[in-house]
Amino acid sequence: MAKKKKTNRKEHHVVPNKEGGWDVKINNAGRRTYHTKKKSTAIKKARKISRKHKTELVIHNSNGRIVASHSHKIVRHKKPGPKKAKKNIKKKR
Repeated sequence: MAKKKKTNRKEHHVVPNKEGGWDVKINNAGRRTYHTKKKSTAIKKARKISRKHKTELVIHNSNGRIVASHSHKIVRHKKPGPKKAKKNIKKKR
């Protein structure tokens, strides 16, 4: 049996609970952050948590397979600044 890779990525997962209901967990954590009966409620809570902590949100189906993922990380793109005017310099010959 292959070992699961441990990643340094911060992720929150919405996963089914063995005893019923849905859990919100942090990747590689033993215990859950939040538990609810409905999947939709767990997703809403997980989105709120994921936005607060600026993490990736991974949603699983009832079989445990990944259905969707959403990034709530802040990606800062460089804004293009004002264009500099080219100076026409005449070279002396």
